[in-house]
Amino acid sequence: MDTRTYDVAYVTYEGKDGDRPAVMAALGRQGLTASTVRWSDDGTDWAGFRVVLVRSAWDYPAFREDFLERMRKADQQSLLLNPLSVLEWNTDKRYLRVLGSRGVPVVPTGWLAAGPDVTAADAAAAVPHGWQDLVVKPSVGAGGRHCLLTGDRERAWTYAAQLARRGAHVLIQPYLAAVDGEGETSLVYIGGAYSHAVRRSHSYLAPGVPVPGLLVPGEAEAGRVDTHEPSEGQREVAEAALAAIRGAADLTYARIDLIPDAAGRPLLAEVELTEPFLFLNFSPTAADLLARTVARTVAASR
Repeated sequence: MDTRTYDVAYVTYEGKDGDRPAVMAALGRQGLTASTVRWSDDGTDWAGFRVVLVRSAWDYPAFREDFLERMRKADQQSLLLNPLSVLEWNTDKRYLRVLGSRGVPVVPTGWLAAGPDVTAADAAAAVPHGWQDLVVKPSVGAGGRHCLLTGDRERAWTYAAQLARRGAHVLIQPYLAAVDGEGETSLVYIGGAYSHAVRRSHSYLAPGVPVPGLLVPGEAEAGRVDTHEPSEGQREVAEAALAAIRGAADLTYARIDLIPDAAGRPLLAEVELTEPFLFLNFSPTAADLLARTVARTVAASR
């Protein structure tokens, strides 16, 4: 006897999520029963769902181990989308180092390991001379939280060391000025297939001021967004990144973020496989494509 209460758990958080209405409606059109579930809710019975679809758990970075532990429980009792191994790997931006070692063109990055005795001099040693404006951010983060943009190198070293002493692994990257012109391009893949792309213009980072909290994806303060037709070069880099990910064939969704360098060549900024905002309102078909992908997984689980 089937004791499952719902086909789909839509995993979210307590705040806004502009993709949620479109996904829930599309799941209903596929004949699926779905319920929204906060990832942090202690009372969730994951066994009551056929699949657990991780979507807008955007506050997880401050509680990463707690988040992953709950997702492990979900994985034991249901079918987790995206897979647990992907979430464990993708929730720490040190994955960029792995993808770079596999030949993917990644935004240049200096790496500073966490430690109680890290100094500003250690941070300075992690970055090549010649970089001007710098972006400093923890390797576990979302929505720009705790990112700093500054042209003051001493400020950058001090802030990076502070993050490291607090237990964060740190990325230090050159600020690519093309963000203020061409912007950042996000390519969305659903069920392994390209769906749509958007371009996000202008940086959400204010020089010299660390972002204090989550910038909610899709909200005005996170920057202007427009539909975008990616170039052949952008598609090539995005698909090279996907090809370099172990387990890519099992991805229900992926968002690949690219930034052009000074010569206009696309570089990988992030691969979002855990809880990416998918900009579904910029495509007339994307929500239904996601729902059909989930429906196939539900059908296979019966």
